[in-house]
Amino acid sequence: MKKIFFIIFALLLSVGVCDASDYYIAQSAAGSGNGSNCANADAIADLTWGGGNMVDAGDTLHLCGTITSTLTIGASGSEGSVITVAFESGAKFSKAAWGTTSSAAIYATGKDYITIDGQTNGIIENTDNGTALGTQQQSHGVYVTGGSNWTIQDLTIKEIYARTPRSNTDSNDYGVGINTKNVSLLTVDGNTIYGAYYCLVHTATSGNPSGLTINDNDLSQMSTGIKIALDGATNYSSIIISNNKIYDTYVWDGAWGGSWFHRDGIHTWGNYAANSLGSITISGNEFSGDWGVSAHVTAFIYLTDYTFPAVIYNNLFVPTTGTASNGYIDYHCYSSDGDVKVYNNTFDGPSSTSAGYNAIYVTGLGGGTADIYNNIIKDVYIAIYDNSTNNFVITADNNDYYNLTSVGRDGDPDWYETIASWRTFLGGCPNAGNDCDSITDNPSLDANFRPDSGDDPVVETGYDTSAIVTTDKDGVARPQGTAVDMGAYEFIPEGQASGTIIPGGCTESEIVTGGKTIIITLSGDSFIAAGTGPIGTTANTQALIDGIDGDVVAGTGWDAQVKANLVPADDVVRDSNTQCTITLNPAASYEITSNETVTVTIPAEVLTGAVEIVATPTFQISAEQIAAETISAVYNANGPALIYNATGIGVN
Repeated sequence: MKKIFFIIFALLLSVGVCDASDYYIAQSAAGSGNGSNCANADAIADLTWGGGNMVDAGDTLHLCGTITSTLTIGASGSEGSVITVAFESGAKFSKAAWGTTSSAAIYATGKDYITIDGQTNGIIENTDNGTALGTQQQSHGVYVTGGSNWTIQDLTIKEIYARTPRSNTDSNDYGVGINTKNVSLLTVDGNTIYGAYYCLVHTATSGNPSGLTINDNDLSQMSTGIKIALDGATNYSSIIISNNKIYDTYVWDGAWGGSWFHRDGIHTWGNYAANSLGSITISGNEFSGDWGVSAHVTAFIYLTDYTFPAVIYNNLFVPTTGTASNGYIDYHCYSSDGDVKVYNNTFDGPSSTSAGYNAIYVTGLGGGTADIYNNIIKDVYIAIYDNSTNNFVITADNNDYYNLTSVGRDGDPDWYETIASWRTFLGGCPNAGNDCDSITDNPSLDANFRPDSGDDPVVETGYDTSAIVTTDKDGVARPQGTAVDMGAYEFIPEGQASGTIIPGGCTESEIVTGGKTIIITLSGDSFIAAGTGPIGTTANTQALIDGIDGDVVAGTGWDAQVKANLVPADDVVRDSNTQCTITLNPAASYEITSNETVTVTIPAEVLTGAVEIVATPTFQISAEQIAAETISAVYNANGPALIYNATGIGVN
């Protein structure tokens, strides 16, 4: 018996060691210092990693309060057992000036399966590093070299170098928010970074890293938002940059001694003829705000040297001030393999004079191909500038070129001011790919750069690019009509209902069975963020449910039997900022004797614009008659016959 007891005890103990655990640290120990919670946090200096120590694979390290020492990640997680570093409420790394590499706020080398989670409130900051502050030095917020399967999310990294805006004396290129090198399968998501020369830097020197996803970040007050580069004879592949907002580079404007920082939204380069950076997909991003002196900005998307293939779609180029000296997009490739696809972007510049510069600029001695389809290009100087001395092969069509000085230009230099002359340059009509179906009409966009009417010339006049582009910038399926729309957004009514019961309605028995869906899609507005409910608070989501009204007053109709049984947390899903899905529960007691019409009203409480919207179309539920039974009469000696039929009991 003793042997059996020992074996069982040993097995239980080994299982306990493998279980994920939580450990809390602060700059200095608090309470008992046993790491059980923030009130009893251990000191960061006493933290041990791996081998069954405080933090190992599968564990969560919680950060508490203000931390002024570097956190060095000392162990790897594994597949299914990620190590998570989570910022608790009020937690931050704060110092006069963090150093670089191993002296950054967070540092790691050669570690795998790590998640750094700001949990929407985590902060990394410098408090005294900048033009007019006590320190001027290079500084990194997060520095990671080597390893794989990393996620860095929901952090605010601020004032890594607080530059005086438009300084004509400060030539320091200091500050990197997140700096990684040779990291594969890296996701950088949902971070806010401002006040640095670079917000994000991702380089490859060896090892052929791959799998970089940069999504939903807010990047501002920098010289360059995202830098991705080969700094050695290696490749860097499978790169996705999506749904980021990049703006306000004016802070790093200024000139000194004839020099200035060339500023970009996204900048990539290869430099090594035997290697490449790509494939790269850039989609759904917004480039806006104040970009300062245009001559000091190279491009909003600047893809250079051996970056290929590249796909650029559903982006907004909408600066309020300034533009870029080469173009909003500059594809600068020196390989005959160079390939860029530019689909369904919206360019809305500040000027059609020379100050407006170019929308799309291609150049390179190696040649390559550029496919340009379904773009809205308005209020810029030149739409497409081919400066490759005819080495590039350009195909283009179904674009809208409006209020420009010139549709095109080549490197000879010859100007093609009209759509007709540009078509001739490309090869003439009716040949495909020579802009023969492009237009020069006012696209009639609203204040949010969306088509303002179903009659707009850019609606349902696009080219089929569904092999690559299946949704618009909001995630709305393309097409919404008979063909895709030009530009970043599909046109849909302000509030549109769809799903398995719309259009066409459904039958009474289908409502009884349940499982049908109502999909609400917005245009020109968006749903508020999730809170205690899927959309805002539980009460907000309930208001959305309450806005779906049937016209049958009886207690067996929609309101009493269907709407009353919808639960916000269970039956409503916020699919995106502009779409939600409501799934109907079975309604055994639903019964109607005539058709019921249901109207969807989207309440102000769930909309960022805070103005109620009535969605179209309404839908109808068809009443059904049960198959008639054989009518039988029972004669009553004292009165008339009672007859039973499908609609009830009648008197005959």
